[in-house]
Amino acid sequence: MSAEKAIYDLLSKDAALLAVVPKSRMFPSVIPLGTTLPALTYMLVSSTEDTSISLTSNRLRSRIQITVAAQTYPQAKQVIALVNTACNHKQGMFNGIQVDSVIKDGVGADLRDDDEDIFYSAIDFRIAHGN
Repeated sequence: MSAEKAIYDLLSKDAALLAVVPKSRMFPSVIPLGTTLPALTYMLVSSTEDTSISLTSNRLRSRIQITVAAQTYPQAKQVIALVNTACNHKQGMFNGIQVDSVIKDGVGADLRDDDEDIFYSAIDFRIAHGN
């Protein structure tokens, strides 16, 4: 859970992002039904230990996906751009987790839920960090 804690810290402290998506609309894993949009979710996709020659490890490489739900396509793209600015090319101590690097790993497909008229966009980050 350390990568999720670190990414949430980056998201929840970025003033430009908070002006559009307040902390109360940032969720782990799933955006609850009925949430005011735009909102976002962050989740761990995978995590791998970096093992040293002595077979000990205290470093991880994790991939986190952030998915944005919005009322319009331009709004979804705006929030993804703000998320990218908040997280990409960062390093330091975030929520008690020592992060060596946060690097964008790609932008996912844009989706639309026609029944609910919700637009989705996703972005992935690779995070090198401690446990």
